[in-house]
Amino acid sequence: MRIINLGPWVFYIEGKPQFDEHKVGKWMYFFKDKERVAGLCKAAVEQGIVLEAKHSDAPDGVSCFYLECDDMESHKKVIQFFLDNDMIQKTKAGKLYNIAC
Repeated sequence: MRIINLGPWVFYIEGKPQFDEHKVGKWMYFFKDKERVAGLCKAAVEQGIVLEAKHSDAPDGVSCFYLECDDMESHKKVIQFFLDNDMIQKTKAGKLYNIAC
């Protein structure tokens, strides 16, 4: 895995991702703890959840997990990764917020 710091963004890349430019999409996670999200991006790539992830190089910001929009298995992996790592906010009643677009 390569970690590339390009100023405002830090990329985590496995191999040479070959995304179809007409199908590439992303799941986003807004964070307030750069150290935690750096570990999450790295783990997602190392575990084969996604081939590429990035986060803003600031104390708080956004992270992106890239996949092709029609790859349902990858979407399931990302959703499970988000659930396993408490990346989806919960309501006061403990239910998950609907983060779908």
